[in-house]
Amino acid sequence: MSDRTPLEAYAEAELRITACKKSGGTFLSLSDLGLNTPPPEIGQLKNLRELYLHGNCLTGLPPEIGQLQNLSELYLHDNCLTTLPTEIGQLQRLTTLTLHNNRLSSLLPETGQLQNLTTLSLFKNNLTVLPSEIGQLKKLTTLNLWSNKLTTLPKEIGNLLQLTELHLYDNCFTTLPKEIGLLPNLTTIGLHNNQLTRLPSEIGQLLKLKTLDLDNNLLTTLPTEIGQLLNLKTLQLRANPLTPELSAACKEGLAAVKAYLRAHRIAQIVLNEAKLILIGEGEVGKSSLLSALRGDEWVENRKTTHGVEVDIRSFILLDFKTEITFNGWDFGGQNIYRHTHQLFFTAPAIYLAVWNPRRGPEQCCVDEWIKMVRHRAYDETRPDDRPRILIVATHGGPHERSAHIDQQLLRDEFGDLIVGFHHVDSKTCFGLDELKTAIARTAASIPSVGRSVPKSWKNLVDVLRNRSEKEPYISYQQFQAICRSQGITDELANIYAAILNELGYLIHYRDDAELQKTVILKPEWLSKAISYVLEDKTVGEQNGLVQHNRLSTIWDDPQRAAWERYPTALHPVFLKLMERFDLSYRVVMPQAGAPETSLVAQLVPGGRPDGWERDWPDIPAAGDAQRTQVCCIVDAKTGKPAEVEGLLYRLIVRLHRYSLGRNNYLDSRHWKTGVILDDDYNGRAFIEELAGDVHVTVRAAYPERFLSHLCSEIEWLVDHFWKGLDCRHSVPCHAPCKGLHEVKGLVETKREGILKIRCSVCEKFHAIDSLLATVTPKPPIEEALAELKKGQMEIKRGMEKG
Repeated sequence: MSDRTPLEAYAEAELRITACKKSGGTFLSLSDLGLNTPPPEIGQLKNLRELYLHGNCLTGLPPEIGQLQNLSELYLHDNCLTTLPTEIGQLQRLTTLTLHNNRLSSLLPETGQLQNLTTLSLFKNNLTVLPSEIGQLKKLTTLNLWSNKLTTLPKEIGNLLQLTELHLYDNCFTTLPKEIGLLPNLTTIGLHNNQLTRLPSEIGQLLKLKTLDLDNNLLTTLPTEIGQLLNLKTLQLRANPLTPELSAACKEGLAAVKAYLRAHRIAQIVLNEAKLILIGEGEVGKSSLLSALRGDEWVENRKTTHGVEVDIRSFILLDFKTEITFNGWDFGGQNIYRHTHQLFFTAPAIYLAVWNPRRGPEQCCVDEWIKMVRHRAYDETRPDDRPRILIVATHGGPHERSAHIDQQLLRDEFGDLIVGFHHVDSKTCFGLDELKTAIARTAASIPSVGRSVPKSWKNLVDVLRNRSEKEPYISYQQFQAICRSQGITDELANIYAAILNELGYLIHYRDDAELQKTVILKPEWLSKAISYVLEDKTVGEQNGLVQHNRLSTIWDDPQRAAWERYPTALHPVFLKLMERFDLSYRVVMPQAGAPETSLVAQLVPGGRPDGWERDWPDIPAAGDAQRTQVCCIVDAKTGKPAEVEGLLYRLIVRLHRYSLGRNNYLDSRHWKTGVILDDDYNGRAFIEELAGDVHVTVRAAYPERFLSHLCSEIEWLVDHFWKGLDCRHSVPCHAPCKGLHEVKGLVETKREGILKIRCSVCEKFHAIDSLLATVTPKPPIEEALAELKKGQMEIKRGMEKG
């Protein structure tokens, strides 16, 4: 924008207009002068074809603008226009009109008189409605309307038969008119960041459509007609509350979405189904409660649950006469199971957080279980699909409520995740009807309950469930045969397998040469198989080391009932799945010809192993520097420290390529809260979890690279496995102070020109550069580009000298 005064800007504009008139010019630029309004003499430029008025302070245009009968391009963007003169409609030869980044709240009906207009740019204004006359722009090919306040389009939009690009993102659209399907040449529709709850089925008539951007809306499903758009190459659906099946199809790609929608179009059925998950400490009555909910007789001294038990039952929601099928998951409560339980936590689902009043809520760790659900299953971008938690006190007859739970405290901390509190007695059925009603009502409030799915999908799920009662696993060829019997093609069967795996109905990984051959119909079967390994005395005594032939003994133990034994053919599949879930890895034993062996990370020693000091002496070796970073795991909303169940176990498995024992397991150094790693000349690392924070120290000649890599791995794990948590990198204060300084804050402080910062622990000022010696902050993109340009200039000068 010019620094001229308004008078100087006006005088400059008059001079340019006079010069253009004398020369009979067809081009005039008055851009970036700082004009408030153009001189009326502008209307005398009868030969003018291009007029550039952008980048000024225009609040209005003179009516004489309408006299420019030969004008074909008019650039008015980046001004302060609130309205246009009606004479704008007289510019019959105008092909391009840019009005973006102004303050227009409405568009003149006279705009519809611009019969030759091909490009109309109106983004970044305050438009709330479009005139119906916009439908008269029969030659329009590009319409930019993004970043306004539009809630709908006039039905006359369907008259723009030449339109190829329609950009509507960053508005307030809730629906689109069905006439949008009348645009035969449309190739691109941008609709992200709106409030669309549905799309018209007529969108399936846009046979030339190539790009459809629907990110960040409120869509739960799509018109099945989209499956017929053969030219559609890009479909963006991130941050929408899609049905579980459609969401899973999206993860498989556009081809899967199209195939799913085509199957939906052939025949569909309503699916009233919800997942019911019982969580809590061991021996609080979860299994008895699930049994009571399904109407079974009371069993005294019920056996402890190993891993997970799953049952399918239905309740009746009396008020609405709706039958809802519940996929009930009963999780064993022992500490050793907690890490593996998280693999099966999903949303949307109903969770019963069960506790025993005789033991009290603290001993029953009610808040810890709820935190585990929140951090594993709650995606804040999809609040309607959040897990819904009912807190249930068992052994809670009418005269026995010996311990109370602070309901308000839990509601304050967990908000709308908690939907109610109940007392029940599974033996006498006290409070059971009220709990059933609450469960059914909660299920009815989940948007995905009552969703429409392809009939072939529902038929396949029913067949597989019935099959799983007799055969917990089948080959993929058998799965395909079942699909064919339901009229499902092999292509769709492949997509259905991926969706079923994503939703937890079965386990199948088609991208793994070993796992793709087998379909496990009972996912909980795997959990139980893992639980037998975790409980095995021999494996425990060996601190997680297990020979593969020992696994076969564990999984096919003749002392167990036939239905609790696993055939030999499945053993390598289970082992591969444990590796895929970061539960174990294969180790190298020193003995020649030693049997194949794996380490189950959850069973490593509780404390630092003997001899660890030899591998991590008190001081670094000569020539080595020591650098430390602390990965502070915090709640993203509150910033409060948060513990993540199983983080170190995952790190031990994922980073085993750096293990000291990668060539000889006996050289390994790892324990429940720490591990020592080595990356040759890149350094040796000591990682340990202390009070929820993960401390990473590296010693090397140049330790920054390995340190950065390890901290990035921790950050990636937190971001991808635990929702709602942040991994914030900090550096320690100078010894002997135990204070921490967040790296991001140090970098931002230095960029503001502040070179020292005060530690809140030792209360001393420290140079930021000395604290940041541990890390190499990534420069902003502007700095990186400047450095690149500087380097290019030096190369150019060198070439010129040469």
